[in-house]
Amino acid sequence: MADDQQPSPEMRQYEKQVSTAPSVVPQPPQAPVPPAKPITQGEPKPGWGQKLHAKWHQLKDFYRECVRVLKVTKKPDRQEYTTVVKISGLGILAIGLIGFLIHLVKELLL
Repeated sequence: MADDQQPSPEMRQYEKQVSTAPSVVPQPPQAPVPPAKPITQGEPKPGWGQKLHAKWHQLKDFYRECVRVLKVTKKPDRQEYTTVVKISGLGILAIGLIGFLIHLVKELLL
C-alpha cells in the first residue's frame, strides 16, 4: 500500500485480527455478492416451442407487409416506364465510360 493512502476500515480490522490472534488465519475481506434474481412462477424459460412460435409470427407479419405493399403499388404507364429506362441507360453508360477511362489511363501509364 502506498504511504500517502490510508487503509480502508476493512483492512484495518483485518490487520487487527491478524495481530491479535496469531493461531487463527483470518480471511481477507471480499466484495459482497449481489443476491440472485428470484425465479417467479409467471415467467417460464423460453423453450424451442416459444421460439418457433415467435419466428412464425415474424414470418406472418412479413407476409402481411408484402401484401400491403403490393396492393399500394401500381403498374407504371408508358411515359413513366420510358423515363425510367432512359435514366437507367444513362447511368449504365456513365459507369461504363468511367471504367473505360480508368482502364485507358492505366494502359497509357504502364
